[in-house]
Amino acid sequence: MVEVTLMIHYRGKNYLTNVMVEKGTPEKQILRIAKEQIKKQMVKLKKVI
Repeated sequence: MVEVTLMIHYRGKNYLTNVMVEKGTPEKQILRIAKEQIKKQMVKLKKVI
C-alpha cells in the first residue's frame, strides 16, 4: 500500500486529500477514488451544518 496525496478541483474549490492504494494502481482509478472521497466528505459536512 502507498499513500498518494492529491489536489482535487471539485465544485469550484481545491481540496487536498490522501488516498491509500495498492502500488501500481492506475492513475484514473486513484483520481476516481479521490473524487468519491471528496464527495462523501461534502455529504457529511452538509449533515453537520
